[in-house]
Formats: sequence, C-alpha cells, structure tokens
Amino acid sequence: MYEPNEESLNKLVNSAANYEPQTFKELINQFDFEQFDNEKKLSIEQKLWTKLDKEKNSDSYKYKNLLELENKVFTSIRPNDILH
Repeated sequence: MYEPNEESLNKLVNSAANYEPQTFKELINQFDFEQFDNEKKLSIEQKLWTKLDKEKNSDSYKYKNLLELENKVFTSIRPNDILH
C-alpha cells in the first residue's frame, strides 16, 4: 500500500505500468496533493510530462496512468497562487 507522501508518489509513478487504470486511479485518489505547494506540484507535473513524452504507446497502462496522475496534479494547482 502506498502512503500519501512524495516518496510513495514517486514509487507509484515508477510502477504506473503495473496497474490497470481504474486501480491506479483509486491509488492516486488517496494522495493529498494539497500537502505540496504549487512550485512542487509544477515540478511533479513537469516530470510527468517528460515521462509521457517518452512513452510512445498512448494505449499502454503506463501512459494512461501517468496522464491521469498529471491531470490530478494539474487540477490541484491554484491558479491565483501562480499569478501572484
């Protein structure tokens, strides 16, 4: 089981190919992304896009799961905080 912290998030990212998309979604829903400030979230998002760009098969579990995670991180960013 993954704990809702950065170390576990990194482990989950590294094993994204091992999970069916629904299971992966359930796992990432356990994370409290509000524990990270926007700068950290943007850093995580950038790393995810780097991994997504390298993944050539958009039908793979890895691609689908990393995209789902990227969307989750992106929606947790507060736009007003970035602009100020």
